[in-house]
Amino acid sequence: AKRIAEIITIHELINLDFNDVKTVLKDGGVAIMSTGYGEGEGRVKKAIEDALNSPLLNDNNVFNSKKILLAITFSSEKKEQQGLMMEEMNDINDFMAKFGEDFEIKLGLAIDPELGKKVKVTILATGFGIEDVEPRDRRNRHSQEEANRIAEEEEKAAERADRRKRYYGS
Repeated sequence: AKRIAEIITIHELINLDFNDVKTVLKDGGVAIMSTGYGEGEGRVKKAIEDALNSPLLNDNNVFNSKKILLAITFSSEKKEQQGLMMEEMNDINDFMAKFGEDFEIKLGLAIDPELGKKVKVTILATGFGIEDVEPRDRRNRHSQEEANRIAEEEEKAAERADRRKRYYGS
């Protein structure tokens, strides 16, 4: 929630606003979001990989989504004004090229001096087909736990009935 609020409220070089977030989320079904950080050589690529390997993605493949919001935040030091290099923009293009032809992307670029030499990439993906998403079904886990509890209770009841039969007969 914090990152979505930052995306909406912070003025960026390429601005993302509430309507961009709404466009990505509207009629998108399941939404997954992740943020990754990268530093050093290939920092944008590392940040994208970090975001893609986040446990928040629940082992789902963002490349199956139909709508993507990609927010990239970097520091631009006052003395050098380095920003993003062309090579790093190529890493962003390589990432976007992995999607199919039928997808919509909203891209934002922002400067955050507190990042230092790091880059932060946030991915918000929606528009998965139901067959493309494998949620961790807590209901099944709960059902299994419930089934185990019921089996234990039945076993205890059978033991009590057997004990009663031994002591009192039929």
